[in-house]
Amino acid sequence: LSSGVISLDQFFVIKTANATASQILNADINQFVGRDVAQLSLENENLKSFCDQVIPMIQSNEKQWQTEIKLSSGDRGKMLICRGATLPAGAEQTGGFALVFDDVTELVRAQRDSAWGEVARRLAHEIRNPLTPIQLSAERLRSKILPELNEQEASILDKATSTIVQQVESMKAMVNDFTDYARAPQTELSPFDLNELIS
Repeated sequence: LSSGVISLDQFFVIKTANATASQILNADINQFVGRDVAQLSLENENLKSFCDQVIPMIQSNEKQWQTEIKLSSGDRGKMLICRGATLPAGAEQTGGFALVFDDVTELVRAQRDSAWGEVARRLAHEIRNPLTPIQLSAERLRSKILPELNEQEASILDKATSTIVQQVESMKAMVNDFTDYARAPQTELSPFDLNELIS
């Protein structure tokens, strides 16, 4: 994926913006060429958080900087990594600033899903370990003690051990769901026309 690029002159006026910048920011940045970058937030509410974080960084006089920016874009937000640099001023160069930013939303989401998958895997492991001994102990209690009890006591023990075994089975089902969540999805292989992809 290409990066969004916006160049500014020394007075924070937008000089150029590539198509990817407009695509990532979900606004036609080229209509702001020749205008102050702060006007992005005045005329487009979605760009307010972008400007609120970028403008102070530009004004900080840092030669290079980097920041994360969270944008609200419809139902789903976007996470951007934005880098800025001061452009050199010389005899034929007026100086200014370059902003380069990338949409890392899917990467962040994948990292978060991976982290939750690891939590699910560890949780499943920790829960699964004691389940089998609990179930075996309940079944052993029933088989060893049940014949020696009177009818009322045998009924109580039978209900109690049956409840334990049922709950252990429910916990095992939940553990299996955690394990399935943590497991990478199965790859589905299918034939594909490579010429179509190249075209």
